[in-house]
Amino acid sequence: MKIPGGEKTAVLYIGHHNPLDEAYYPKLIAAMREVMPGKVFFVTVGHAGWCPKLTGGPCRCDADVVVEGED
Repeated sequence: MKIPGGEKTAVLYIGHHNPLDEAYYPKLIAAMREVMPGKVFFVTVGHAGWCPKLTGGPCRCDADVVVEGED
């Protein structure tokens, strides 16, 4: 994504929760190391059926983190 002013910037937006209380957060940070500035990526986090995240609580499962984007 080109930012006004000509600078390339990578943006990671995590909304509506406390990321320090999420079990999948280390996996998310590791996956984002592969993200290149100037590209668009989609991150999908798949939680187990019993995970408290699905009912508004913090994640406690071994969630699957998948990053897909431009090549």
